[in-house]
Parts: sequence; structure tokens; C-alpha cells
Amino acid sequence: DANWFFDYPESAQKTLELMGRSSFYASSSLDGAILISPKVVQDLLLATGPIYLNEGKTMVDADTVMPMIQSEVQAGQASGAENPKEILAKLLPPLEEKLQNLGSAELEKLMISARSWISNRDVAIFMADAELMKIISYYHADGGSYVVPQSFSGDYFAAVNANLGGGKSDARISDTIDLESDLRVDGVIESRVAVIRENNATAKDEWWYRVTNQNYLQVFTPAGVTLTAASGGKSKTIVPKTNYSKGFEVDPDVSALESTLKPAAGFPAISQFRESHKNVFSTWLTTPAGRSSAARLEYRRSL
Repeated sequence: DANWFFDYPESAQKTLELMGRSSFYASSSLDGAILISPKVVQDLLLATGPIYLNEGKTMVDADTVMPMIQSEVQAGQASGAENPKEILAKLLPPLEEKLQNLGSAELEKLMISARSWISNRDVAIFMADAELMKIISYYHADGGSYVVPQSFSGDYFAAVNANLGGGKSDARISDTIDLESDLRVDGVIESRVAVIRENNATAKDEWWYRVTNQNYLQVFTPAGVTLTAASGGKSKTIVPKTNYSKGFEVDPDVSALESTLKPAAGFPAISQFRESHKNVFSTWLTTPAGRSSAARLEYRRSL
């Protein structure tokens, strides 16, 4: 729940900071944080073959692992279980044992997959040791967002989706992003972007896949961008669940980010702020099962 920032090293540092202030982890040495996507777990199981849990009664393989984990977690949360993600603790030891006994052919295939994980951001690594981070960053395995140089004369674009309160509906979402940029003779770049989301959940899916997808969309652009047109997104009012002015600390990193937050001039459904030295446009896209939604932005900047 501390994965707040597009730049993974920032999110990882925040996660370790909050864990380090918890009495549960205070006596531990928190040396780093590694992010993995479901694709990594599936590739590992493709290499090891099926794993059997619950005294051999439950088979887990690359095709069944994610639905099983999501089912166990949702059932645990619904019943108020103390540790709804206990299935992950059960899965890790037999998976680790099988990985340690892989043959050379399987290891070679896994190394090819590992290179793909890094290039596709399926793995991101943060270590507190600065020298280790230099090596990790050199191989582009840190999950960091691109640092736009001060003298930069090109263009930059990133679309970031965050499902907040939409169950596991992201598993049924298909994303299409269309970006067109024109460089005018006077040095102005005009860009048009469309982010289209389709929710392919059906009545046959479990309820957590059929929940309406609540997506907070952030479009990262270079500094100095002016929004000229927008459609499709929605604004949302978040009502605090308590009075956070009493008995709570203000996180300095979030406060610094929010100090730049403002409505985009002339476009009430779009907010604008600064993050990682970039200009960010944000809006909400709500996509019920079987439906689609889209946000379209037009903006320009001078080189």
C-alpha cells in the first residue's frame, strides 16, 4: 500500500521507510525490496513444472497459480482471516526447492525469461546499498522512470494506471494507447493521446473480476506542456474517512507532490501536478464489466 510513485526506487524507499517504523519489522534489517509481476511467477512455474500443496491434494501450475492466489486472498479477506495471503507462504518453499534443482537447459531458458522481465518491467530491484544500486541501475533493473535531461529537446510520454477499489478487474482489462506527435516548423510539438480501456469480464467470471474497474490514470509528459483539449475522463471527490489533522503525520514526499496539484485550466475533469521532474495530467476512468472507456488529451510544448 506504499507503492505510490511511478518511479520504483521512490516507492521502494517509501515502503521500506514505513515498514521500518512498524514494530513488527523494527528489529529486522530491511536491505531492499524486489517487485515481481504475475508473469514472473508463471514463468518460474513453467520452468519447474507443477507444484503440489495441501499434502498433494492441490496442483499449482503456470495456468492456475494466479486464479488460485486471487481466489484464496478474496476468500480470506471476506472471512476476516488474519493472514489472507497465507497461500503465498505455502507456495514459496516448494517453488524454491524446485528452482534449486533445475537442470542446465531449464536454467538457460529461465535466464532468457529474466532478461525479458527486466526489459518489460516485470521485475524491479531496489537495494539500500548505494554501490549495489549503481550496478542494478546500470542494467536497467531498478524500475526507475526515465530522467529527462535539462537540455532535452525530444519528447517523453508514459501512461500509468492505478486500480483503486476495482477488485481484481485489471486482469480482464485490455488497454490501447494511441499517441500522435507533430513537430511544427516553429519548434512546437503538438501531441494527441487516446487511452482506451475495455473490460472483458463476463458473467462466468468470479465476482472480483466483474467489479467495475476504477482506474486513476496519470499521463507523464515533459515540463512546460500546455493542455489544449481533453475529453472522456472524470473527476472524483475523495471523502476522508477520519480527521487526519489530529493524531496523524503528514508524509513530506506526498506533501511536496500535492503542493503542485491543481485543476488543469479550463478542464475540470483533469488535474495537473509535478512528479519526478515531469508534468503529469491525471483523471479517472470508470469501466464496468463488458464496457469500455476512453480519455483523450491534446497538449503542446515548445522545444
